Amino acid sequence: MKTNIIEFLSITKTWGCEKCGSLYLKHDKSSFCPVCGDKHVQEINTNTQYPEIELILNFHKNVQDYEDKIQNFIQPVKFKTEQLNLNTIKKNGEWVFFPFWLVDSKANGSWKAEFGFNYLVESSVEHLQHGEWISQKTNETRIDWKPRQGTVEKEYSNISISALSYYNQLERIFGSYNLSNDNKSLTDYQFTNQITLIYPNIDKNTGWQFAKESLIKKINSDCQSAAGAQHTKTFSQQVQFSDQNWTLLLLPYFVSHYSDEAGNPYSIWINGQSLRIQGDRYSSPAKGKQFGFVFLLISFVLFLLFLLFGYLSRMSDLVAILAFFSLLASIGFLIGSIYSFFYPSNWNKKNTNTFNKAG
Repeated sequence: MKTNIIEFLSITKTWGCEKCGSLYLKHDKSSFCPVCGDKHVQEINTNTQYPEIELILNFHKNVQDYEDKIQNFIQPVKFKTEQLNLNTIKKNGEWVFFPFWLVDSKANGSWKAEFGFNYLVESSVEHLQHGEWISQKTNETRIDWKPRQGTVEKEYSNISISALSYYNQLERIFGSYNLSNDNKSLTDYQFTNQITLIYPNIDKNTGWQFAKESLIKKINSDCQSAAGAQHTKTFSQQVQFSDQNWTLLLLPYFVSHYSDEAGNPYSIWINGQSLRIQGDRYSSPAKGKQFGFVFLLISFVLFLLFLLFGYLSRMSDLVAILAFFSLLASIGFLIGSIYSFFYPSNWNKKNTNTFNKAG
């Protein structure tokens, strides 16, 4: 079933991101880009109509699955910024769908190929065993190459190609999708306002070059199968393609954002099919400094106690023991203080700026 998404969901607002250039449809106000996470977005006046949607990739809808993934993902972060918590991420989360083109086309023409056919050759191998030569039969697979030619007259449906130029970048973030995995019609889902649709930025003229390559590979595969061959050495075709029809397959992911103390946004993405999670796990330098100064103060107090107990240690062995443990504790808190000062910056170098690192 092919459905106009704007009519089905009554979406009228188009938003654009200044940083990555993405255009997307959304019901209400957009405060951050669902693709790169940047906060510099604005409403766009455009007459561009969102293409017809044919299918939506089936995805996980159990909320508990996502909660567990998020909780495990953010748990290792020390000195979390205040908004890096499960409740904020759930509250700010939304479903985002990015597009794949589905192309239908008729193919008519001729082809020539050199196909390879497997066949078995029986041979024997001799080896020395216990002073005697033993002959052992073996079967060897060989390939018989033969020319073939014919015609093709067939209608191909749902040849899938990416509708986004930055799909490879997105794929590096949240992994690939199995495009043949139980796809659904748009009307099989009950959507709320928390849905965002990314506009294709590969037009049909550009996309046709990729679709044509996929169609030729499909024709090659069909001809090889029809000939009963197992291999292809050469394949040429004189095929005309006609009656192209373009619709969309939507691929789902869950995206959310949170902010640090300065209001800078950070994003977390979850693949709706595989539940692979990636994103920015921000450790707060301000909170690290707070803990660092507290630990430093405690270390200083313990060091003063060490000096005091050291001065009084002549009076009692117990006081000498207290002096020793005061020194150990002072050193421990000093190490903790240094760790608190430097941990956030080192952590953030490896665990933030996810979108740009995937570029």
